[in-house]
Amino acid sequence: MPAEFDAYHAWLGIPPEEQPPTHYRLLGLAETERDPKVIENAAERQMTYLRNLQTGKHGKLSQRLLNEVAQACNVLLSPVERAAYDARLAEKRDAARPLSALDLNSGTPLLRPMPARGRRANPAPTNLVKLISGGLVGVTLILALLLYGLGFAPFGTASPKSQTATSGGAQLPPTPAASSPSPRSATPPAPAGLQPPPPPPIPTAKAANAQPAEIPQPKAAPTPAVVAEGTAAKSDRPASAGDIRVETPGKLLRLAPGSVVFGDRPYFWTAFPEELQDAQFWQTAGVHQGTMEFEVLNGRTIYLAVTTRWAVADAKRTAQDEYDSKAELLEAGWQEVGRMQNDERGKPFDWLVFRRECKAGERFKLRTEKYCAPVPILAKPG
Repeated sequence: MPAEFDAYHAWLGIPPEEQPPTHYRLLGLAETERDPKVIENAAERQMTYLRNLQTGKHGKLSQRLLNEVAQACNVLLSPVERAAYDARLAEKRDAARPLSALDLNSGTPLLRPMPARGRRANPAPTNLVKLISGGLVGVTLILALLLYGLGFAPFGTASPKSQTATSGGAQLPPTPAASSPSPRSATPPAPAGLQPPPPPPIPTAKAANAQPAEIPQPKAAPTPAVVAEGTAAKSDRPASAGDIRVETPGKLLRLAPGSVVFGDRPYFWTAFPEELQDAQFWQTAGVHQGTMEFEVLNGRTIYLAVTTRWAVADAKRTAQDEYDSKAELLEAGWQEVGRMQNDERGKPFDWLVFRRECKAGERFKLRTEKYCAPVPILAKPG
């Protein structure tokens, strides 16, 4: 059975032990890199190489890596998203780091070194200390018992002989011995006849093991979704995918601020008409797709986003009559209803929005400029 193809290793030189790669590793950048131009150039370099592999045997893997590179570039160019990503990365690394043998605060060993296998530490000094300590304790106990029997109180407690006194031949009741102070407390013993205050409660195991209150962490700004080939996020599942069939490579995604315009570029939608909020748009696989071809399966209103770069005659590549002009769109029933805008490396880029009531069975093959294909949009019903 042939081994599974490792696109990270074969194309980008990322070995299996470094997979899945971080955004920095994916773009070939140091984690301290902050220059936006350097980050953009790194993403463009990786995308240019991966686009050349789209027509090969592993074209779907190439598209997936293009999406990952676009997402990595977007996160690293956004200060808020980058800070949140770096925090998650540091937390993940701390969790994976093995426990050190030194306490970083005090420098004292956390683990007692074990003697080497096959050797046994000499127990003679330890046994000698134990023998001497035991002898001293025994002698002390014997002396205490002798003094106690003679009427002395070596530990502050009256002996039975000192507790009896005669008064007119009557024997007084023995006075209860005062308890010696507890080593846990510095409070002196209470006078006779008075009850000492109860000692403070010792924390129970439950209280000692109680976890500290969790400090709420600020929520990181959401990262624009970039869905890899063959997968779809829940929010990006098209509500009306059955209304059109698009032959131009790409996929339907939810239209929202931050949605990726093309599958191979870190360009994001920033503004669009209110009536297109939560609509579905066709994200073409590449910025150089050029032509948009689709068929209407169910009659409905179709919106069309077109760049403002209307094509001009290009004798070297394409004849003028292969492009659709704005006048031709209006003549075919498309009505101009507004504008959209996307962010292109920090610069705004304008699109015109057209609308048309389309019937089932109608087919469209549109091209208005040399590179960016028109974008079909399905408005949210209701």
